[in-house]
Amino acid sequence: MYIRSRILELLTAARMVAVFISLISSSWVFAQSEFSPDTLYQFNYQVANTSSLNSPVDARLRVRIYAYDHRLADVSAVVLKDAYVNRLQSDTEYHVAFTGEDLEQALQQYHGSDRILSDHDAGVYLIWTVDINGDGQICEGDLQLDYNKMPDLFYGIRPRSAGLDEKVTVYLAPVQGGACQSLE
Repeated sequence: MYIRSRILELLTAARMVAVFISLISSSWVFAQSEFSPDTLYQFNYQVANTSSLNSPVDARLRVRIYAYDHRLADVSAVVLKDAYVNRLQSDTEYHVAFTGEDLEQALQQYHGSDRILSDHDAGVYLIWTVDINGDGQICEGDLQLDYNKMPDLFYGIRPRSAGLDEKVTVYLAPVQGGACQSLE
């Protein structure tokens, strides 16, 4: 009886140690940040066939990437990066990328401090806007993201730089009314 209870005590202690090691090592693996200039996160996209895109020579696309802490609900975001494409063409593949260092700086701005736990706590989303006539303004008749056709706009940062490789098809719709806003 004594030997049996002693064995059960040892097994319980061994289980507790195994759980502890598992928790520590898994949080260590997942908490490692990729905030390195060498870590590249890339989005590949193409704009769906929009007849108004291919004709204007002056058409200019702005892709604005926002970063936020995906652990928090209903919060604002900060601009991570702006990328521009001149003479945008439908059905042509484009790329926009940012580094781990860019992400770190955006998250520091987001939190207002240097206390960043992991880049894997970050989420990003992209907004596409097209200035059709090249006047530097987004007004009625220009194009913006069609939110009815683009249901999944938010992306989490995958562990260990798995990348954001899949190609996203971007659907645009005409801007309706309202005051003009600067493209820049």
